[in-house]
Amino acid sequence: MEKRYCKSLSNRLIIASFLVITFMMASKLVYIAQRTELMQVFAMDDVSVNLGMTFYFVVYAITQLVLSLFMSKLNVKKYLVSSILISCVLTASLAFANGKLYFWITLSLIGIFQAGVWAGCMYFVIKHLPSTMLPKANTMMTCGFPAGTIVSYAIASICVGLKAWWLSFIIVSVLFCAVLIFFVITLTAIEKIPKYLTLQIDEEYYQSKNGFSTATVRKQTKIITIDSKASKVLYYVIVGVICFLVYAIYSSIIDFIPSMLKTVYQLDDSLSILFSVIVPIGVIFGPIAMILLCEKFNNYYLVGLIGSIVLTVIGLVVYFAYSINVVLAIVLLLVYALVSRAVCSVFETVIVARMKDQINAGGFAAYTNATASIGAAAAPAIMGVTISAGWGITYGVILVEIIVQTLLIGLLIALFTKKQNRKVK
Repeated sequence: MEKRYCKSLSNRLIIASFLVITFMMASKLVYIAQRTELMQVFAMDDVSVNLGMTFYFVVYAITQLVLSLFMSKLNVKKYLVSSILISCVLTASLAFANGKLYFWITLSLIGIFQAGVWAGCMYFVIKHLPSTMLPKANTMMTCGFPAGTIVSYAIASICVGLKAWWLSFIIVSVLFCAVLIFFVITLTAIEKIPKYLTLQIDEEYYQSKNGFSTATVRKQTKIITIDSKASKVLYYVIVGVICFLVYAIYSSIIDFIPSMLKTVYQLDDSLSILFSVIVPIGVIFGPIAMILLCEKFNNYYLVGLIGSIVLTVIGLVVYFAYSINVVLAIVLLLVYALVSRAVCSVFETVIVARMKDQINAGGFAAYTNATASIGAAAAPAIMGVTISAGWGITYGVILVEIIVQTLLIGLLIALFTKKQNRKVK
């Protein structure tokens, strides 16, 4: 009975974390979802609207880098609850904005207070869930990003249709507060569960599936070893650069699909924009498949490397064939986005969960999310420069980024698994 209750609470925590990520995304994307309306109401141009999200991501990334250093010293529960509450108040206040300056300042502040949300959720999921439930948690939390996109655009479209754009900020804030209450209630309940129950659930699972003990499984799943400050710094640097590259590559594809479809194939704005909304939702199957593969095949670093090699091949095909046919281009870009998002999931979610015995999960989650956010923010600047030189140059630059990323993943495996093997001998 106790174990059944523990599993039930664990599933509730997964759902609560999924909803927190969903509404974190919705609370910032609802601004972009009604950009056309805001441009008309406040006489803003496209650059002014985009600057709001640029400021958000810059302070979001910087705050995450700071949090990665101090996460282990924080009362994570108090920090997470207070920061979400403040971000909800700030988001609701956008309903009373009086110009672009108010949007810029407020979105920057929201970025500060939302910076720890992903890392905080990862921290509690890894801390309180049985290890055997972490793949499900990773999958659900990853699904929160496209779910947030759907929620934000749905709320924005309804409110704009009602001629009440301001109402969307209030609605999403109230819903986020309701989700926070559910999260806190669930977290408070699961904190009272004795740790031995989660260990027993893992033990029973491994015994029934493989006949192995938890200790044996942990030994088998310990792919690399970080046993010194120098190796830890090196590991952080390499993983940080990889996260920067994988998100720069993914964002480059996602953000500029409408522009390519319009300039290369002269598609209508409505079709190209619709495609850009559908793609982030469709590519969620990439991370789901990758997380399942990492669970099936123990060496999740090798799974990430294979995914990156596949992405390199796709990059080559896109480079030589993107301009041949519009249908071919759309299929290639869909696969491109799917695989790149899949590789992202290995380094942003799977590694954080699997390395929990060697690194601080909350701090590392903040760090990887920060470097990924910097990559996502850098992508428009990189693409803006290369697009003016032509789409061939643009996809050539992305291909070079993928090759560097693949080499770095290979270097990570070579350096740390070699070190572990020497130590075993």
